[in-house]
Amino acid sequence: MVDFADWVHHAAIEGRVDDLVDYRRLAPHARDNHPTDEHFLPLFAALGAAGENARVERLHNSANYGVLRMDVYAFHGVDEAKAAA
Repeated sequence: MVDFADWVHHAAIEGRVDDLVDYRRLAPHARDNHPTDEHFLPLFAALGAAGENARVERLHNSANYGVLRMDVYAFHGVDEAKAAA
């Protein structure tokens, strides 16, 4: 579980979207962590909404009952960064 979550974290913050799309093949223990896609696919909606070159930040990571990941991410889009400047 930790290997998968760490892999997703690094792929997301490094902008490796193609790797995330191919997570079933590339991520360690992908099927054990996500037997079906419906809980993983919202990640792509958030990445797309943030825009190209968005900065990804993990706000929280933990596990419940030793098996259920509770990772929380923020997606800072380019437009958001410009507005803050």
